[in-house]
Amino acid sequence: MMFMRVVQRSSSILRDNMMTFSSLDKFPRDGVISWNEYLTDFLMKLGVSLDGSKEKTDEAAKALNRTMKEEIMGLKAAWFESVRGDPDRLNIDEFLAFRHPEQSHSFLLKIVEDVANILDTNGDGVLNLGEFTELKLDDVSMDNFALRSLFDKDLKTLFKVVDIDGKGTVNRQEL
Repeated sequence: MMFMRVVQRSSSILRDNMMTFSSLDKFPRDGVISWNEYLTDFLMKLGVSLDGSKEKTDEAAKALNRTMKEEIMGLKAAWFESVRGDPDRLNIDEFLAFRHPEQSHSFLLKIVEDVANILDTNGDGVLNLGEFTELKLDDVSMDNFALRSLFDKDLKTLFKVVDIDGKGTVNRQEL
């Protein structure tokens, strides 16, 4: 039942992404969205009146309050995280990674690669239980033994779930 909800949510996200992308990819309809197209739409949803020109959009963005400017900077940072080509334009896959990184295969692969590289301390290409349980133990207070024990137990349970083939190691595909 839970799996069906996840699949339905994923399908809904993909459909929404396609519709949003299509509505933003205006003139010219070139299969990419420019940062200006996205920012113009964002500002218009805030009630800012614009003609779509880059100059007017930039001018309107500069006139916003600090909180909104910070939100735009956060969006711009996420935009650059999603780009694989031209930094000013996103294709539909990059746009999905921008709006829903949890749904983007390329973004998930990057996360897996980063996690595997950090945790694979012996360099054998797989994670053993000891390496896997080193996940951010620094974030758990070492003074609280009960909390650390619970965290360790949950990571051990998670390791068993992720270790699909039951070999006692987790490879990148399983991760």
